[in-house]
Amino acid sequence: MPRLRLALALGLAVLALAPGCGRRGTLRPPQFVSPRPVSDLEVRSVPGGLEIRFRRPDRTVDGQDMSDLGFLELWRSCEPRPDMLQVANFPIVNRGSFRKNTRITIHDDAPGIGEACIYRVIAVTTDGYRSLPAQSEPVRREAAAVAVP
Repeated sequence: MPRLRLALALGLAVLALAPGCGRRGTLRPPQFVSPRPVSDLEVRSVPGGLEIRFRRPDRTVDGQDMSDLGFLELWRSCEPRPDMLQVANFPIVNRGSFRKNTRITIHDDAPGIGEACIYRVIAVTTDGYRSLPAQSEPVRREAAAVAVP
């Protein structure tokens, strides 16, 4: 009987002191692994359309480095239509590269001259976690200036 107790105590000690399996470190709730929203969304009228610029998110909501950004969704709403339509889906293809392209510039020639548009950008990870949308102020597409000789 004493050997059985000793073996049982030794087995419990090994289990208690053995490292766990799976992911190391603290567990993070799902709402903390979502990408931070784009913070510097800028839209301006340029010859031929509207230019949308922003820096792609590289951190999660809780401030951790994010290496699994999958794609960016671009949404647009132009007057007089109030509905927001998804106009593009940009896959992130340089996730593992040493020098990532962090600045995104998109040229949108769809809005007509004089139309005011609002844009939204949503970052999505490879496993489907979505950022809160970043939304621009309304920007009106201006007519291209004509050069006078």
